[in-house]
Amino acid sequence: MTRLHPSQLAGLAPDVTQPRYARTNLHPGIVHLGTGAFHRGHLAVVNEAAIHASDDLRWGTVDVALQTPDLCDTLAPQARLYTVTLRDIAQDGSSTDDRSA
Repeated sequence: MTRLHPSQLAGLAPDVTQPRYARTNLHPGIVHLGTGAFHRGHLAVVNEAAIHASDDLRWGTVDVALQTPDLCDTLAPQARLYTVTLRDIAQDGSSTDDRSA
């Protein structure tokens, strides 16, 4: 499996939502205790949408791992990028996916 990396963002499929700002310009404004899947799949997604809506780059999130650094160590080679897939079912019963990096 290929790791996600900032150098690959330009080559992702057009339906993959990705940051519309230079990540190096994002400043920490939120400290979140824990780096778990709920935070990354829900809270971070909402925060990213708010950053895009406001163009206010002062609200980057710093995650603090209180128990184990395993996830931080896993995400480090990816420059802390990860993917989120939203799954839903259309009215006809077919599956729909919305992907973001």
